[in-house]
Amino acid sequence: MTVRSCLWVVVLAACGSKPAPSSPSSPASSSSPPAAKKEDPLEVERREIEAARPTAPYETRSVRAFKSGVTCGQGPYRIPGSAVGARFGERLQVTACARRSFEADYRLTQGTAAGEARHFGSGTADDRCVATAAELARAGTPTSGPAGRAAPAGAGKAPATATAAAPVELVEIAAADGDKCPDGMTRVFIVDHRWETSQGNVLAPKHPLAVDVWSHKPIHLEDVIFLVHQTAVRADLTPEAWRDYREASERWYARYRAHLDRSVAAGRTRFIDSTAHSTAAPPPPRAETQPPRPSTNAAWLSGYWHRDNDWIWIPGFWRVPEEDIVAERTVEAPRPPPVARAELAVPRPSAVTVWTPGYWAWDGRGYVWIEGAWRVPPRGGVWIAPTWRPRGARVVFMPGGWSVRTRR
Repeated sequence: MTVRSCLWVVVLAACGSKPAPSSPSSPASSSSPPAAKKEDPLEVERREIEAARPTAPYETRSVRAFKSGVTCGQGPYRIPGSAVGARFGERLQVTACARRSFEADYRLTQGTAAGEARHFGSGTADDRCVATAAELARAGTPTSGPAGRAAPAGAGKAPATATAAAPVELVEIAAADGDKCPDGMTRVFIVDHRWETSQGNVLAPKHPLAVDVWSHKPIHLEDVIFLVHQTAVRADLTPEAWRDYREASERWYARYRAHLDRSVAAGRTRFIDSTAHSTAAPPPPRAETQPPRPSTNAAWLSGYWHRDNDWIWIPGFWRVPEEDIVAERTVEAPRPPPVARAELAVPRPSAVTVWTPGYWAWDGRGYVWIEGAWRVPPRGGVWIAPTWRPRGARVVFMPGGWSVRTRR
């Protein structure tokens, strides 16, 4: 039996130099035809190889679509499925349709046999679910951290014995346009797996298949659609035709790999690193109690697990729009808050974290103390503590956050 995962590469275009402009006074420049642009030999070879690829005797058996049903999450999320059970071979392709780029880890499981954790995608271009690089603050001074008591509930890293959260099965929806992504969405490739054998069925019909997806940081899943495209060898294909196809396919693949090696050596192609950022999904999310809402249009960002050497819990927080701060649509209180509580040192979960001290918040009836926490700062970020500013007989809350210094 042959099991093959397709190899994805990024081809980098060669940078050619522009010809120097001809002098308008030169007779030769106005009468001589422009020199023909010489094609890149590697590009010519690539097109020839693609054109010579044997036609695979596969046909579509099913296309299914799934959604997560949440706005932000880390998973693991399970994309369920089962084998076609076709003779000679079948193929499973899983992609995501998204309006923004994102990355995550995944594992393909066959029955009870769990495959190796792998990575897909190349960066997350969205800050809906994590703190931005400029969660602005208006006043206060940075604090490095206090000294000696047990960490408050919900802070710190996961215990060494913590297990990954149980997979949440995605919700199946109608595949509106087959295996095509809706307009305005781009395709993110996750799994492309093929099982082939010289004779018989490579997988039993209805053999369980599942793809689990998780991330080392929250990803925006609100409108992401996961597509599962299953194909199988045509039922009318003879053993002789199948043998001829496999032999031709192996010869073509050897030629293709040789071309890739030359392209890599020339600096035209690089292989995508599919090493998983985390070989296991994060622990279950911790229960959180939201502090009082600090402004009219504040949005709550739930806590999440950050992957360092261990899983580190980053508590949730309120994201306050700049407009609310400028217009002073933040919370008002009839009197100043009490003196800040003394906070003793809590165990630092990782060298990448920064202590953000606690503060007083107003819940409409009185002041409540919000415990300090260790957080992972954005690059160049300095934590600015929340403060209360006097406004006549009342005080107005000024949210804290990350102040990011940029260099010109």
